[in-house]
Amino acid sequence: MRLAVIGATGKLGSAVIEMAAQDDRFTLSAALSSKEQAPGAPIDVAIDFSCPAGTRLALTLGVPLVVGTTGLDEETLAAIDLAAKKVPILISPNFSLGMGLLCALLPQIKGAAISIKETHRLGKRDLPGGTARHLASLFPGEVPINSERIGDCKGEHEITFAFEGETLKFTHTAHNRTPYAKGALEAAAHISNMPPGLYNP
Repeated sequence: MRLAVIGATGKLGSAVIEMAAQDDRFTLSAALSSKEQAPGAPIDVAIDFSCPAGTRLALTLGVPLVVGTTGLDEETLAAIDLAAKKVPILISPNFSLGMGLLCALLPQIKGAAISIKETHRLGKRDLPGGTARHLASLFPGEVPINSERIGDCKGEHEITFAFEGETLKFTHTAHNRTPYAKGALEAAAHISNMPPGLYNP
């Protein structure tokens, strides 16, 4: 598959490009920043880890799209909904296998007070991050989120469930960006043959 990466100069975009070079399913056709124009080279699928402007650029490609950009504004979300009528789009704040398993498990837990703590690198734009907001959305009501930005932390999420007389905690820690990049490539391979629509992992 001929792959375009939007946000190619960012940390996650660079990780995707590095992993794609080791994956026989993909050939890098375009590596774009959020400020570039759509390329003339043929593209089969695109992965976006950029910013709202980069996501809107990705939508102009008219190909199956994986969106990992978080902090999207209402205008961009509306554009995604419209584009998904013509091409398949998979959107997620976190593509790691471990987080996917955790998100599948958590809604089964009932009857507890819940809190979330997230830690990310300094400079991460959205606060709280997309993964923490997604975790909170898995439960009814308002879930408090404590956000910390420090060093070059690749991402850690701790979910605490307080029951009467006991506490249960789950912690997911990304030690590097490989899980995100690998998951995004798997998502791209999966969605490339899907019918138009908006998908979640």
